Amino acid sequence: MVSKSSKFGIDLTSFQERLLDILALEHIQISILHVYVGSQIFSAKTIIFNIKVISEVALKLIENGMKLKEINYGGGFGFPCSAKEPFLDLAQLKKLLQKNTELEKIKNLKLKCI
Repeated sequence: MVSKSSKFGIDLTSFQERLLDILALEHIQISILHVYVGSQIFSAKTIIFNIKVISEVALKLIENGMKLKEINYGGGFGFPCSAKEPFLDLAQLKKLLQKNTELEKIKNLKLKCI
């Protein structure tokens, strides 16, 4: 989770603080990074920000010897439940994804957004 602690898992700050401890566990191999970024996110820029942060964490894991196979960004895509809520601009999201150089660095991994 990029922003704060929750019942869904360890928050990003705690994960980063514990990264060396995690990497030192010789009988543990992290192969999938699954992240809960929130729900009802209507901003393409917010989704891209989350993807960049998660991609940086994945790169750090790979650089330290983890054999990641998959990153699941967790979705969070907003769907309007009332007339007051906006639609997520999928065209803008696509453009921003295509500009995201972090994804190029991890192109060998299976990427999901569910």
